[in-house]
Amino acid sequence: MSSKETALRELEDKLDQIDEYLLHLDEDEILPIDAYQSFLQSLAHLQHKDIPAEMCSEVKIWERIEEAVNLMEDIQYTVAELAEKSPASKS
Repeated sequence: MSSKETALRELEDKLDQIDEYLLHLDEDEILPIDAYQSFLQSLAHLQHKDIPAEMCSEVKIWERIEEAVNLMEDIQYTVAELAEKSPASKS
């Protein structure tokens, strides 16, 4: 497998992980609806850019992977903030 194919696979895996995580957060009603919709919109933007990832250079694919990693970190940070503010976490 070429390094570009490896990068494409990693991008696909990262986007799938984010999608699954958001689905879990939605099912468990962990995120407020506005935050959920915002993150879902960001994910859709990453999944459906003007130029398909397959047509990008390897460097651009890695930039998209970094964007996906940053989105996951933003989601996790928001969840952690909500957990700290939750009355259940103060007991």
